[in-house]
Amino acid sequence: MTGVETAGGLIEAERVISTVPTPYVSRLIPDLPEALKAQYDAIPNIGICCLVFKLRRPLSPHFWVNLSVPGVDIPGLIEFSNLRAMEDAVVYVPYYMPTSHEKFSWPDERLLAEAFEAMRLVQPALRREDVLGERVARLRYAQPICAPDFLRSLPPVQTPIAGLQVADTCFYYPEDRGIAESVRLGRQMAREVG
Repeated sequence: MTGVETAGGLIEAERVISTVPTPYVSRLIPDLPEALKAQYDAIPNIGICCLVFKLRRPLSPHFWVNLSVPGVDIPGLIEFSNLRAMEDAVVYVPYYMPTSHEKFSWPDERLLAEAFEAMRLVQPALRREDVLGERVARLRYAQPICAPDFLRSLPPVQTPIAGLQVADTCFYYPEDRGIAESVRLGRQMAREVG
């Protein structure tokens, strides 16, 4: 391991920890053995459209509100401003879906309008003028799809390239993605990279 090659040149390093989504690994690290690249490529993922709203008023007094409403494709509304005090309310709306799903390609405005109506199910007094800002981001590889024996399909964190470790949220398995799992895996990798 000599470092990471970027558009701006080589960033020298004796050790590298890659946390990019596993489907990118085989293209980013061409020196990996073909069998290992195939393991990374075989990990299926689901995509996500991440919507964030900045509101004048709180949506609810709760950090997380699950939605289970026929016709609503949003699993929940996460109000981060209820986790940490903020001047305005900040609500995260996740749309998990295969990237082939038609909604993944919807214009931002259409996703935002649908999510706004879902938020009104929780807070009927919410009006468009309460929206101070809104954004959409899309990720093709947001979460692994864990089939039976998923753990056996994961390649080792330490690659055959000395000083190079690779792991993303797949490696939290059997736990779900979260801050505690990130810290646990990060500490484990730091110990193992020496």
